[in-house]
Amino acid sequence: MAVAQRMLRNLISIGASRSNNMRDPSYGLLRSSLELMLIINMLDTMQYGFMLSRVYLQLSINHEEVMSMLQEFRDLPGISDQVDYLMNNCQMQMEDRDKGEEVKEPKKRGVAASFPHGQVLFWTGQVCRHKKYGYLCLVHGWDPACTASKSWISQMGVDKLEDKDTQPFYNVLVADGSNRYAAQENLLPIEPEPVSHPEVGRYFESYQARVGYLPNQELAKLYPDDRQVLWQGGGQEG
Repeated sequence: MAVAQRMLRNLISIGASRSNNMRDPSYGLLRSSLELMLIINMLDTMQYGFMLSRVYLQLSINHEEVMSMLQEFRDLPGISDQVDYLMNNCQMQMEDRDKGEEVKEPKKRGVAASFPHGQVLFWTGQVCRHKKYGYLCLVHGWDPACTASKSWISQMGVDKLEDKDTQPFYNVLVADGSNRYAAQENLLPIEPEPVSHPEVGRYFESYQARVGYLPNQELAKLYPDDRQVLWQGGGQEG
């Protein structure tokens, strides 16, 4: 166990350095190492839990888990001000997230003017894999172009992509339990397989082999033109 913890501490140090230097804007190594450290090291949750909370907030994901972790640290001497700041930040992100969900309008595929930056290639319920980071994910929403803030676009290196922020972007549920916002050029459709994520039931009513996930009534209203198609070996056909 001591050897494993020492290896993880080294990976955390490397991950923090890579993220700070923008070589890993998704915080993949740092995040995975911190999550594993918290599983095997139950005696030092403050240091690593605090770091993981900051990573989640940088990615704007897992807000409820962040609030739960920070609540445990709120009364600890020396960091209460930092904890309060992060909790306020988390609360604002949650409010922005909820506001965005409230004002969603149905997105039509048949209106050419809605796609000035290229056709939206994927659909809700489609299973994909990220070309760079390799994670398995499930599409539950899309935008004709990136709608994230300029600071997020810069932080995540979107401006370094070939089509930058003017290409379609997708809201995806990732098999590691996180929620991501991914560029079209970074996603590769694959033969459908189940994706384990706590929010799958929030958007989909069932899974079908070689087809993918079937949206529930609410999601189908938001994306009325999306159609699930049968996987045909190297691709999918309607």
